[in-house]
Amino acid sequence: MTPRMIVTLAVMLGVVASPTRAQVAPGDSLMHAYVRSLADSSDAWFGATAAPTDTAGLDSALTVGLARRPGTRARARTRLEFAPSLAFDRANGGRLGTDITLRRSNGLRLQGTLVRTTGSRTWLGEGGVVRVWRGRSWRHRVTWSASAGRWVESFDREHLDDLTSSLDAFVTGGDRQDLLRRDGFRTSLVIRDGTGETMLAWRDQGESSLPVTTRWTLLNRSLSRPDNRIAREARVRELGFGMLETIPFTRLRVRAEAWTSDRALGSGLDYRRVHVTVGGDVSLGRHWGFVPQLDYGRLYGTPVPQAGFALGGTHSLRTIPSYTQLATGRAIARGELVLADDLRERLHLPLPAWLPLQMSTFVASAAVWGLDATGHEPARTRRDAPRAEDWRSEVGVALLWRPGIPEPSNFVRLDVARPIGPRDHRSTSVTFTVQRLIDLLPAPR
Repeated sequence: MTPRMIVTLAVMLGVVASPTRAQVAPGDSLMHAYVRSLADSSDAWFGATAAPTDTAGLDSALTVGLARRPGTRARARTRLEFAPSLAFDRANGGRLGTDITLRRSNGLRLQGTLVRTTGSRTWLGEGGVVRVWRGRSWRHRVTWSASAGRWVESFDREHLDDLTSSLDAFVTGGDRQDLLRRDGFRTSLVIRDGTGETMLAWRDQGESSLPVTTRWTLLNRSLSRPDNRIAREARVRELGFGMLETIPFTRLRVRAEAWTSDRALGSGLDYRRVHVTVGGDVSLGRHWGFVPQLDYGRLYGTPVPQAGFALGGTHSLRTIPSYTQLATGRAIARGELVLADDLRERLHLPLPAWLPLQMSTFVASAAVWGLDATGHEPARTRRDAPRAEDWRSEVGVALLWRPGIPEPSNFVRLDVARPIGPRDHRSTSVTFTVQRLIDLLPAPR
């Protein structure tokens, strides 16, 4: 039994044994303060709808479950779901269609998407199957997925927020991501245990460029990126391996991925792609939390644009526009100090209970180096690490609001960042985003 389990059990026994109100134990992470404030806000805002769960009938359900014969399984149920599929980008215009999902209670899921583009006037679609095998607990499971079709994806393989980028492109034309089309088949196997997961993936896809077809916006503004980078067209067969694990005795997690596209696999491109990220939430007492993140990526072999690493934007440096630079090497270091207390209570602000606010301050440095992945610039260096003059840094403050829906880990952020360094003459940047604190690691699943 871990120390955290012992403390939790002691608190629960104290609540049961004492007729008076139990004292709140000091938290060991930002999550404790958030859950406490969210509970108080829910009681004040929703009133009776936040009442404790009615447990009537649970004993009967338990009796039925125990009465089932050992070794028998419940009959699998099937559920058919429909949902609209809506997106917008400057290469295809509007993407209008539908998502169809057929779910089975035994962990099998059939899903498909079919859309029509208004700019390029083509059909896009993808269909696939997902099968999940669960272990003795929800933390242990094996997931296999396979899909085939034609779809539009971003050059940035680490970060793609279709909803945010679509709204930005439709309203103001501010979306700067580069897009390409992929046609073919892909499959992956993910094994998850109590501390992390292991991934094995394969894909066989044709990759091709997309021209810009839609230049209008809702507010009639000009596009921030009037062009779209040219992808290196080829049939790509790529084998990938990855892992996501917790570093022992810490609150830090590390993700490492390696992708290989080789002529021996029948691929039209020859490259190796390595990407490693470390991040976590380190508690500094009851009121503060420190969130460090480190990121390193390197592309070897052919400088393929759609396999390169981008610099700029909220996932690297806010004072540099998104996708400003694309190269075969990238490094990012960021640290954020977060105040876990609710600013409404600290500053006695007249705000509603559903709007708990936090604040943070951060410092970040990032660099790209190596060959230019677009092939438009000569080779600068073939080093595996950036030079001192390649680094760009910034410092800033942020106002944070965690609404809790649709993703509990997401924050609505208002960031003010300023570049630092003797050679930086960029202006102060103000950004408004929906983002997790540990955004360089994949979201929890």
